[in-house]
Amino acid sequence: MVSGPNMVCMAYGERRDLMMEEFELKQAKHFDKLIDNYERHHNDKTSIRYRNEFIYDPLFAGLELSGKEILDAMCGTGEATGYLLRSEAKVTGLDISAEAIKKYSSKWPSCKTICDSIFSPHLPQDFFDVVVSIGGLHHLHPHVEKSISCIHNLLRTGGRFCFVEPHKGSLFNLPRKLWYHLDRSLFDEGEGAIDLNLLKSVNKYRFEIEREHYFGHVAFLFVMCSITFRIPITIKPYYAPYLMKIESLLEPLNNKYFCAVTMAVWRKI
Repeated sequence: MVSGPNMVCMAYGERRDLMMEEFELKQAKHFDKLIDNYERHHNDKTSIRYRNEFIYDPLFAGLELSGKEILDAMCGTGEATGYLLRSEAKVTGLDISAEAIKKYSSKWPSCKTICDSIFSPHLPQDFFDVVVSIGGLHHLHPHVEKSISCIHNLLRTGGRFCFVEPHKGSLFNLPRKLWYHLDRSLFDEGEGAIDLNLLKSVNKYRFEIEREHYFGHVAFLFVMCSITFRIPITIKPYYAPYLMKIESLLEPLNNKYFCAVTMAVWRKI
């Protein structure tokens, strides 16, 4: 299961496929095809600036990351990993897409990598201090609750689950559902906003909610989600600073109804 000092795991070809369910295999193939485009749209300078200012800084505020074992779950090419490494964390990248893990390993050669599903029974249990998922859970319907159970098992007692996801309570959710349904070239049938209230209720005996915050307006849509609207990357630097300024000015008005996204930090009890 493990090969090499960086734990390049689950690189077992056909055996890996045999251990996955049909929906997992379909998802892996979907993201294998999309990963180059995702990387272009999520790793330009404007997207990185947005993530640092509006996602990573508030999400990890007050958390001691230095020296901690952190799983970047559903990591893609490791957008969050760069931030975590600057905080001197020990990062492992997990993704179901073999193409994503190839790119991740190339970008972050000091990190461990696991090419497998979050549902895999072979992942290290009670091991991680922090599990991070930036936009990973909403790809997992109808198995979101199961994925959080798996994440709970990966964490040490007192460990944190830090996540950022689109949520159902937002006014953005209706057009988002329609877009997901119509745009099958980007979105697979398992994608949909999470029901945060349901997840909190189901997990109240397993996690303590330490932080909950809503964000995401014009800059989230047209800077972070430029891939969705097919916006050329070359024009983003011209409008991104203005939209991020607007989003900053709107922060005092943020609530679950008028924000596209939620972020939360849950502590394993």
